[in-house]
Amino acid sequence: MVLEDILKKDVAWKAYQCSESITIDDLLVSKIILEASGYSYDMLDRKKVAVNYTDIQSFLAKEAGSLCDSYASDLLYNLKEVDELLHQTETDFHERIAFGFWGSGVDSNTLTLSRLSRPNVYGSIASNYRALYVLDIDMSHTEGGIPEVKMTLGLVFKENEKRSVAE
Repeated sequence: MVLEDILKKDVAWKAYQCSESITIDDLLVSKIILEASGYSYDMLDRKKVAVNYTDIQSFLAKEAGSLCDSYASDLLYNLKEVDELLHQTETDFHERIAFGFWGSGVDSNTLTLSRLSRPNVYGSIASNYRALYVLDIDMSHTEGGIPEVKMTLGLVFKENEKRSVAE
């Protein structure tokens, strides 16, 4: 697996030739894994949109347990970022969060993009990650101002191993 396989073609070329930074939206999703959506406010927390994404959380937790030799709990930091976004109910937005699974934990956006933007330093995608997923979060509002959220977990890259739960 090479960088060109997971990025928009022009972006991969720029990353190699110009050391241009890769953005989270440059990552290509090869397969939709799970989706969740919610409407209205959470009954227990009126500042948070109500969405049940436990299937997504469970999937990511299983992947962390299966793909990480240590520090699988790094996943909790990424999930905390998701929870913080679900509290931003005032405006419409699209956010994408990376989950880069490797032997020593789960990388977030900053480290994932840093590794991908510097292939000459860090090596190929396959030498860095056992799996790479992105969670797209789209917040919008009804005419009455009620928040709606759609979450989509997509697979960007997965090492060809039997221990992955993505298959």
